[in-house]
Formats: sequence, C-alpha cells, structure tokens
Amino acid sequence: MNKWSDKFNALPRDIRDIGCMCQTEMRINQLEMEKTRLIMRHHQSLNEINEHIKNLKQWIKDHEKE
Repeated sequence: MNKWSDKFNALPRDIRDIGCMCQTEMRINQLEMEKTRLIMRHHQSLNEINEHIKNLKQWIKDHEKE
C-alpha cells in the first residue's frame, strides 16, 4: 500500500465511510455527465447520417429526371 492508503485506513470508520460516499457521488455525477455527452454525440451523428441520406436521395431523384 502507498502512504495515502495507509493514512486513509488509519482514519475512523465513520470518516472513511463519509469519504467513500463523497467519492461515490462524484463518480456517479461524472458517469451521468459522460452518458449525457455520449447521447448528445449519438444524436448528432444520427442527424448527420440522416442528412447525408437525404442528400443522396435527392441527388438520385434529380438525376432520374434527366
């Protein structure tokens, strides 16, 4: 173990529990923010793909008229 682990383990149990809860809440918040970021990026990618499909279909339609 490193010196920080030894110091943490030397703390009273209730203090360690508080520290662990704070760390857990922070990690949950980080994961929720990352999930939101990924969902937004996913929607952006879908919109880009849909726009590309729309443009290609329009290109085909325009060339069928010729």
